[in-house]
Amino acid sequence: MKIIIRGCVILSFLSMLSACANLPYNHLSAEARNQLAAVDVYLVVPQDEIYAQIDQSNVAAAGGGGLLLALIDAAVESSRTKSAEEIIQPVRDKMLNFDYADMLAGEINSALKSVTWLHAGDIQLLRSAEKDQLSDLYNKSRSSALLYITADYSLTSNFQAAVTKVSLALYPKTDSLSKYREREDKNATPTDFTDNIYRNSLESSTTVVSDSKKKKEEAAAEVAEASPGLLVDALTANARNIGRLIKEDIETGKTDKEK
Repeated sequence: MKIIIRGCVILSFLSMLSACANLPYNHLSAEARNQLAAVDVYLVVPQDEIYAQIDQSNVAAAGGGGLLLALIDAAVESSRTKSAEEIIQPVRDKMLNFDYADMLAGEINSALKSVTWLHAGDIQLLRSAEKDQLSDLYNKSRSSALLYITADYSLTSNFQAAVTKVSLALYPKTDSLSKYREREDKNATPTDFTDNIYRNSLESSTTVVSDSKKKKEEAAAEVAEASPGLLVDALTANARNIGRLIKEDIETGKTDKEK
């Protein structure tokens, strides 16, 4: 199991869009497509540099729990975090002039524009994740729906692959679309987990270092030495693949099983 060593806010936003549902996705009903007149699109990428994942310590789980074992886990993970931060810094230094968020936004924007019935507006890139951000954007929107996308990018804990993850949720703004929400709830908040009419989380991973036997320090050194080209190429491949995956997924109609 991996955990993120940077950007806890990023993780919480990604988790928000995929939690509390019986299915890992919610595809758009074919009938709802005809009700879409215009869609506001927001991409949230709060991080400004790549981070490295770390392996989670499982001492407490293996030992049956307890405060002492939990403290051991925390100490191990803190040490791993510090080590990963030191190892990845030369890689980050080579990436200073590469704006991955902007590239990812461009690929997703092109993908959404190619789905003509979606009527997606130009994607708006947000570089911070604020409290109540989604609710504020939703309340200000005058379109028929709002597509909210969060993104995260990292190197695996062994520094051998670049990973890009996105979570998407489409929220209805009109009464005609609201009837297609994933699940009815009893509160007045229109952007709860299941208030969406489409939702999914997608991921793309591209190998950066092909020799799987290399230690993470060696792999990181190889990435840093070859950067920015090597890592930029991998992240570019991820961005293009994410765009393709989003297009294919949005065009997938809801099945009878999902209904």
